[in-house]
Amino acid sequence: MNPFGGHFDTPLRRKRILEIDSESQTDPNFWGDKKRSTGLLKEKKSLEDGISTSERITRSFDDALVLIEFAESGDADSDSEADALIADIRAQVAAFERKRLLSGELDGNDAIIHINAGAGGTEACDWAQMVMRMLLRYAETKKWRTEIVDELEGDGAGIRNATISIEGDYAYGHLRSESGVHRLVRISPYDSNARRHTSFCSVFVKPVIDDTIEI
Repeated sequence: MNPFGGHFDTPLRRKRILEIDSESQTDPNFWGDKKRSTGLLKEKKSLEDGISTSERITRSFDDALVLIEFAESGDADSDSEADALIADIRAQVAAFERKRLLSGELDGNDAIIHINAGAGGTEACDWAQMVMRMLLRYAETKKWRTEIVDELEGDGAGIRNATISIEGDYAYGHLRSESGVHRLVRISPYDSNARRHTSFCSVFVKPVIDDTIEI
């Protein structure tokens, strides 16, 4: 029994995987149509990932029920273990639900990020580098592969502009909201009079598109 109801739709996912497998094995033109085969195989992987996640959460849920039973019988260690496991289940479900929201056509693609320092000289260049480091660290927490494709250093510090390639599961979907102008207001460490400065940098996130896109 799936205690999470319709959130995961595991039977429907398994049915769809069987349909894709059947189509790939019985249709002689399947592999010849690169666009179609690539799209279906990508869909299959997403479905398999969803099943794996739902099964992992269900196992954790069952383990939590056992720990709760032990805790009710007076086992203090089981009580604390159950609390920790329930917190972990909530985090897993929240992450799964966030992923379900990334349903855009290009959300699952890799991403290219362009960062440009705005007006403000060294202060703006420093801010642009800070934004780049934040994005790289975020990608690191997601275990995505990153590469600084191009980078132009600022005169005194920071960067004038940079281009970053990020490869990972739903990279574009997670990062697309970063597009726009980012502003920082602070006491500048580069101003001997310790005045407050406002710095700007622009960030543009675009998806990596393969040659199957229709123009």
